[in-house]
Amino acid sequence: MKKEKQTQKEILIMRKRFITTAAMAAITAAMLLNGCGSTQTNTTSAAQTETESSSAETEPETTAPETTEGETEAQAEDVIRTEAVYVKDSEFATEGTLVFHNDTMGDFICHISDFTVLPEELKDGETYVVSHSMVMAMSFPGQLPQVYSIRTTDDTYRDSVGTVMTVEEESILFERMDGSQFMINKDSLGDTEVKEGDLCVVSHTEMMTRSMPGTYMEVNRVDVLPQAEEEAAEVPAETLTEAIEIESSKAE
Repeated sequence: MKKEKQTQKEILIMRKRFITTAAMAAITAAMLLNGCGSTQTNTTSAAQTETESSSAETEPETTAPETTEGETEAQAEDVIRTEAVYVKDSEFATEGTLVFHNDTMGDFICHISDFTVLPEELKDGETYVVSHSMVMAMSFPGQLPQVYSIRTTDDTYRDSVGTVMTVEEESILFERMDGSQFMINKDSLGDTEVKEGDLCVVSHTEMMTRSMPGTYMEVNRVDVLPQAEEEAAEVPAETLTEAIEIESSKAE
């Protein structure tokens, strides 16, 4: 009997030890799992932080490019504003032209027309803003056949070129080559008469209403640009005579 009681007691003790050991193992496993998860989270967070820090260091800042003297600034309305120095006694200067120079274009010739706005005085060696079309003759030096204005650098007026779309009682709607539109008050025309389809150059400041399309509030000139007309090529009389003689000989 004593042996049976002792055996049962030992079995109970072993069971308790087994249960205790299993419980300890489960607790230990849970702690290990929590520790691994925490370590993984910390590692991931550290990696993300390091990646963000690295991106912040390597990613360049986006800033608007500065326009330096001599560069050409292209506008949305295809009117180009070029800063350049006036060269009064240039060897390339001829009647009806002015010569300018900058580091980008070198010397270039501006053809002056009736609609070219000029300052009261052009000083040799001074910097001016030349507003012109995108057309440039590929000669040496280059030539700008369509110059809208030559202004001092502190002049607040700019040039826009657009086609007259509608002429209303109090306003006129223009459309640029890129499809954008603007309006002016009809009393800004002065003595200029315009009709639908006319291509015009309008000089204005940046002051504009918030309407759609906007209306330029300060306009100091509107000029109708001449339309390019196709001229029939004249054939020299000698060439016509030779052609007639050749055709006559073929007929014989």
